[in-house]
Amino acid sequence: MFTREEKKILWKMKYFSDQSGLIDRYLNEAERWDDHLKNTRKFIIDCVNKYKPETIALLGSGWWLDVPVEELSAICKKVYLVDIMHPKQIVHKTRKFQNLNLVEYDVTGGTVFEAYNIVKQFRKNRYITPVTEIPCPGFQHDIKADYYVSLNMLNQIDSLIIEYLKKYRIYSDDELKTLRKRIQEAHLRSLPKGRSCLITDVEEMIFYKDKQEKVIQLLSTELPEGKRKTSWTWDFDRSGTFNPGKTTRFRIVGIKM
Repeated sequence: MFTREEKKILWKMKYFSDQSGLIDRYLNEAERWDDHLKNTRKFIIDCVNKYKPETIALLGSGWWLDVPVEELSAICKKVYLVDIMHPKQIVHKTRKFQNLNLVEYDVTGGTVFEAYNIVKQFRKNRYITPVTEIPCPGFQHDIKADYYVSLNMLNQIDSLIIEYLKKYRIYSDDELKTLRKRIQEAHLRSLPKGRSCLITDVEEMIFYKDKQEKVIQLLSTELPEGKRKTSWTWDFDRSGTFNPGKTTRFRIVGIKM
């Protein structure tokens, strides 16, 4: 659980509004997101059925859109759903499951709050913490789980941190790229080999009138090879609000690590 002061920091860094924005976009694009959400849930269940864990920790549970909650509850004795915050609607839904545990946690291991303090210190005395000295420990919660799922978050894990630091022009673009890479690499190191799976978007494909205009690489680090790898396309935005006037799709990769 976060303290009252930590929650204020998360509000200032827009973590709460970011989560609200996701559900709003889903409500506008629900039918077109359906295949992606089904593919994600299926990949998780396939991995879990092969490992057969008694306890599982799912990192990035959010609104449960891509979480096979009922299946995981039936397969595992205990399910930990981890996110930086859990919407009130989700807290209410959890009550009907006896073996679900909601965990509020910064999956960067504290880098979110380090970024806030860096800005605070910079504004106070203009001191700049070297990028290489910013702690990036990765997921370090004391949850004891047999299996871990990183759910559609690797590309997002650093985004609000980078946006917050960029706002105050403390670091150069190259320094921010270095920090982004360090945060993502730390997350990958946090996932136990042989006992975890990863789902992440890796490419943003931008279309205009069904013609592909641009492909943007979304990750700052290399993905592990893993024991099994699959991919699919997420029809993310056809309304033209994400990239104005354009259609946006993501290429998703699932890896059994």
